[in-house]
Amino acid sequence: KRLATHDHGCTHRQGLEPFEVGGKMPWQGAVLADDPVAGTSDDQGKRTMVHGLLLLLARPPASPYVVPMTPQQLLIGSLQGQVGPRTVVTDAADIEPWLTDWRGRWQGRAAAMLQPASTSEVAAIVKLAAQHRVSLVPQGGNPSMVGGATPPPDGSALILSLRRMKQVRELHADYVVAEAGVILADLHAAVAAQGRRFPLTLGSRGSCTIGGLAATNAGGTQVLRFGTMRALVLGLEAAL
Repeated sequence: KRLATHDHGCTHRQGLEPFEVGGKMPWQGAVLADDPVAGTSDDQGKRTMVHGLLLLLARPPASPYVVPMTPQQLLIGSLQGQVGPRTVVTDAADIEPWLTDWRGRWQGRAAAMLQPASTSEVAAIVKLAAQHRVSLVPQGGNPSMVGGATPPPDGSALILSLRRMKQVRELHADYVVAEAGVILADLHAAVAAQGRRFPLTLGSRGSCTIGGLAATNAGGTQVLRFGTMRALVLGLEAAL
């Protein structure tokens, strides 16, 4: 704020008033007129009588530090608004049994376990995961002994569990349409009720799923007679 016209022959020590810049950031004029200060070109440090203005920046109140959300957290939030709480499991106690392989040799970490109940929900999850660039680890019954269904230990991926997709959609004389989460033993029972037999079988038939068998190309105890799982698959419904 400019000083009014005045006589330099006297020391008036007129104060400057506070003012604001931008309406939010207060600045305070603190130097009095005719105070002795060092001039900008005074190499000897001689103190001269000059008009000066010292601006002190008054910082705004410190705001709490906000930790940015991870891509995994953003994906979880987006999915909770689209597919519902039952599909997005975040309780650590519910997720913990699915973070290790059957032998306990590999241990992973995941912020959530996604449990779609339909192909449309799988497609929605895959689409959002691609947008947020978050990896998904598909999982069936999790009887794996090689860690293929175990999420990485750094928590960068979410588990995509297909166990809720357990419907046998169609049952015909020579083929069956089953969802990825159908347990092998349940499929055996369903076709047996129609006087048929699904030839692939193995020790984990009470927990392994059709999707997992196809993904790992399981063989089982009758593989020499009927071939591996992929030899028994006529087609797939996939979410890309």
